[in-house]
Amino acid sequence: MVTWPAYGTRCPGGMSNFISSSLRRRNKVGSTYLPAVNPIVEPALDATGRLTFVNAAVAAGVAPPPSGGYSARWFTYDNATGATAAIGTPTVGRDPEVRAPGALPASGYLKIEISGVQPPHASWAVPIDVYFHRTPAGWTLVGLDRLPPLESVAPLPAK
Repeated sequence: MVTWPAYGTRCPGGMSNFISSSLRRRNKVGSTYLPAVNPIVEPALDATGRLTFVNAAVAAGVAPPPSGGYSARWFTYDNATGATAAIGTPTVGRDPEVRAPGALPASGYLKIEISGVQPPHASWAVPIDVYFHRTPAGWTLVGLDRLPPLESVAPLPAK
């Protein structure tokens, strides 16, 4: 195994070249792949109906936030059938925080579609679906779908 001091003495600047090269590669990968999909992560819903999340691309410094903020469409969700029913109208927040359109159900499941409004990348306008279940402790995240429904995906061209 090569240790850094030995490598550094045999190759001046070896460690700093390795580190700067690794950071450039990390930044290139981040700036290419994070904006390619809706980069919302870490959704949380508190008892007051405040939905918070992180935009991973913005947090990594590889993209600006959507100029129009974020939109959330709220639904009750039947976990047995997949049926949904809208709760109020969509809500918008400037920061990665959006409020519920009104009182939320005291029990059951919620589905919330989160998307960017006037985003710097078109993929951010495609909503992700987050699912919460009401427990005695509050709302618990139980699912996140980042991919669009299969029926909206174009078929691959024939070869």
